[in-house]
Amino acid sequence: MWTDTRADGDCSAYCLVPPAVERDDPQRAKEVEDSWQECFGDWKLADLLERSRRETRRATYQPGDRDEFRHPSHDQPVLLGELPSEDDLTHLALEDAWQKVLEALKELDAKD
Repeated sequence: MWTDTRADGDCSAYCLVPPAVERDDPQRAKEVEDSWQECFGDWKLADLLERSRRETRRATYQPGDRDEFRHPSHDQPVLLGELPSEDDLTHLALEDAWQKVLEALKELDAKD
């Protein structure tokens, strides 16, 4: 999750889906809640907002923070004021790709 916003007031007063949307478009409300659960597991919005208030150790991403993205977890979401750079996101996405390429090359080599 990335945000540089700190919720004002009572965090339990915030909601993912406004009551009017729940009433007028229940399908959309369900899609939003399903998407939230896919990203944040059992975390409730109020709990995440409270944690983002408390977690002030850094507001911006630094390359040294990369390890926190290696094993994403619903139990320990990474809270940042900005996204990692394109280079770091690419590095994380592809860092294990070489292993699959090596395995494919070994299989091809065995066939020759």
